Amino acid sequence: MTNLLELLFETLPVIIAFIALRISSRRKRISIEILSDTLIPLSKELSEEMQVPIQERTLKQVRLIVTRIRNSGNVTIRADDYLEPIRLKFGEMILSCSVVEGIPSVSIVTDLEVNKDLLALPKVSLRPRNSVTINTVLPPERKEIIIDGRIMDGLVSIAKPKVQGSLSMAI
Repeated sequence: MTNLLELLFETLPVIIAFIALRISSRRKRISIEILSDTLIPLSKELSEEMQVPIQERTLKQVRLIVTRIRNSGNVTIRADDYLEPIRLKFGEMILSCSVVEGIPSVSIVTDLEVNKDLLALPKVSLRPRNSVTINTVLPPERKEIIIDGRIMDGLVSIAKPKVQGSLSMAI
């Protein structure tokens, strides 16, 4: 029993040093999470207003996707750390897109790039645990969402979706 205690006391500093090193290591990581992917019925008035220009059809419902992009690392990600901006390709024409929450929201709202079916987040600095939440409205058909982006000396990852739907990542 005393040998076991001696061994424990001898290895304890090594274990503590290893844990301290792991905690203090610098990690750059952006996590992208689909918080919600929901069909929303439209009132008759809204349905008449909401037409898909290319297909010239009136929509009876739309798909609302709520996405959170978060610095889940422990190091600030600067604008010049992005090798490629964070982009989400929805496979359907984006009808509407808005930042509902974010830090720094002013620069994100003014620089958010929306082209047909592609949403690109501007290269903004994100401190650890800062996030941006974006609402995107699409036609009701479910299409694959492709997410890509790269940061220098870091990782862009997809958090497991909380809802059904197909999701893939291209890096």
